[in-house]
Parts: sequence; C-alpha cells; structure tokens
Amino acid sequence: MSVPAECVGEQVPVSRLDRESRSWEWAGALSALLGAALIASNTGISGWGFVLFLVSNVCLMRFGYRIGGYGLVAMQAGFVLVNLIGVVRWLL
Repeated sequence: MSVPAECVGEQVPVSRLDRESRSWEWAGALSALLGAALIASNTGISGWGFVLFLVSNVCLMRFGYRIGGYGLVAMQAGFVLVNLIGVVRWLL
C-alpha cells in the first residue's frame, strides 16, 4: 500500500515508514483522542483537552513533514491557532 504521489509529492510506501514516523503518527492520534475525551467530559479538567490537541498538532505536523504531506502540515498549523484560542478561553 502506498500514499498516492499526488497527495505528497512523491510516493512513500506506507509499509516502509520508519519507526520514528510511525511514533509521531500514533502519538498525534492518541493525544487527539484523549484531548477529545477530556473536552467531551465537560468537567473541571476539560480545558486540558486543548493542550492535548496542541500536542497532537505538533506530532502530526512532524509526521506530515517527514512523509511530505504538506497539506496535513498546513491543516495542523491551522488547528494550532484554533486550539490556542481554546487554551486561552478555558485555562487562562
């Protein structure tokens, strides 16, 4: 299985992604899921979900850069701005 060349500029076989790339990907995915769960819980610690989203954004930006997925990087950069608003409104 490969990521289509038109999506990333050059084809990267998914099965050949290095361990570091996969680590960034999974760290981003898991921190986003935990952040979403915190926000959905609507408790006193819900605001920390935005911090976890920021962690996710950084991880997925790193992953996107490593695989040449610059659209993913751009999207995560936009989410950084949105999540900073969440941090300011919920935690500061």
